[in-house]
Amino acid sequence: MTINGSAKLQNSAFIKLIVNGSADVQEITVTKQFIINGSLEAIDSNFENVIANGTSAFTKCKVVNKAHVSGTAYFQNSDVDKVEVISNAIEFENCKVVSVVMKKVSIFLRLLGLFRFSQKIVLNDTVVAGDIVFESGNGTVVLQRASRVVGKIIGGKIIQK
Repeated sequence: MTINGSAKLQNSAFIKLIVNGSADVQEITVTKQFIINGSLEAIDSNFENVIANGTSAFTKCKVVNKAHVSGTAYFQNSDVDKVEVISNAIEFENCKVVSVVMKKVSIFLRLLGLFRFSQKIVLNDTVVAGDIVFESGNGTVVLQRASRVVGKIIGGKIIQK
């Protein structure tokens, strides 16, 4: 299903969902792929293969396989497999995450001032079972409360708060 424009969806199931606009979703399931080109607010939902192009917030969600996020993102009380991010920052609060890759941002976007040169991941009561990779080599992982990274941090440093 493709929706052109903003969408508010509740208690629905989709095989594939594309939203070209902002989306507010609650208690939905997408079994193959969810593409959002705009801001996203997702609550109590289950996804497989998310591509989010815009600011995203996931609360009490489960993301299986991969979440590819271009823009700032916030995950709360969620379980997430592999996360790939093109952004300056991402935050996880009370989450279980398999791995995170902060993609290298193009020099063109940096020169336009759309992205800073450093990238940051904030973990608050969150466990990352695998690795965290900063492709730029200039990343910071902020560990708050009972957060931990079981794997390696590649291309970044840890700050314990």
